[in-house]
Amino acid sequence: MACDAKDRRDNDEVGAVRQCDTGQKNDTVAGKWSGRDGGTSGGINETKDSEKDNSRNSQKTDRGGGERSIRNTNDTREHGNMNGEWKKGDTVTNDTAASRPSDTESDQAIEVRFRESVGVGTHALIELAPCGTRVTKCVRPDETDPFMRKMELRFLIRELDVYRHLDPHPRILKFYGFTADPETAFITLEYMKNGNLRDYLDKQPNQTMRQRMLWCAQAAEGLYYLHGEKVVHSDVRTENMLVADDLTLRIIDFGGSAIKGDRPLVAEATRYFLPRSDWTTSPDTDRFALGSCFYHIWTGHEPYHDVERELVDAKFAVKEYPHDVYTLLIGEIILKCWDCKYKTTREVYMDLYNLRDKV
Repeated sequence: MACDAKDRRDNDEVGAVRQCDTGQKNDTVAGKWSGRDGGTSGGINETKDSEKDNSRNSQKTDRGGGERSIRNTNDTREHGNMNGEWKKGDTVTNDTAASRPSDTESDQAIEVRFRESVGVGTHALIELAPCGTRVTKCVRPDETDPFMRKMELRFLIRELDVYRHLDPHPRILKFYGFTADPETAFITLEYMKNGNLRDYLDKQPNQTMRQRMLWCAQAAEGLYYLHGEKVVHSDVRTENMLVADDLTLRIIDFGGSAIKGDRPLVAEATRYFLPRSDWTTSPDTDRFALGSCFYHIWTGHEPYHDVERELVDAKFAVKEYPHDVYTLLIGEIILKCWDCKYKTTREVYMDLYNLRDKV
């Protein structure tokens, strides 16, 4: 998929990355849902009902042809045979740029970059920018195979396309800019020192019911926004939600997302995967994964965390769910996500909102 600027905002993202200030305001939306235990849910504007997320309109994809990377420890299912090119343009200056991939980098230099990085993904390396408030995300510099490097670049291109398509939103990680040189390509994003929600729950398991409810509402709010913008995330899970200083959530990692009917490059991890005959992703598959996120947020572990991956699909396929889901306050909402009973993601948010007085 080419990195086409058609129908995108005309903002100067390349210029934006030159600025490493912290003065950008924190955008909010109507209907703020406040909490006592840190963080707020920005809420969904109840006067706007523009979500168009009928799963019948999603692009069909083939389940075959996609191989999991040997580094893909997060269990996300990937598609192969990806096409695209990096959009040409200006490069950024060094005031925000961390060191970037280069054919001339020594193994020792690459090792240092990995050791000092703030995150390592299947297809990307995430490094803290010198300003300390932003990160740069680039393809992994240790990848020497030309085909694999090209594939990793496709994920970065797709993520850039999604960020340029979206407007700023309180549940989406802030995007500041990119460099368009395909040899040193990277995007610049907001830095969240608390890390992802999965790790945060592991380190801080004693969360109040109120806080857990807020996280569920914020995750639904972010996904509602994406679906309204014709973006299917395709890899919804707690690892792809970051925790801000005020404990609010930001959705991240759009490298495999489907945008405006484009083919997704990934499908969900096993415990977030709606059983189906192919790797088509849709708002329904996103909401199924959202239900698994709710379960994780509420219980502290993923669905069937103690069951082999190969058996999880079979259990979900026959609607055999973890027994404890029926005892949870939001158990009915989780089950409706897993059973694809919701027509829009706004309905998920409103069901959570209606339970706010019970926590």
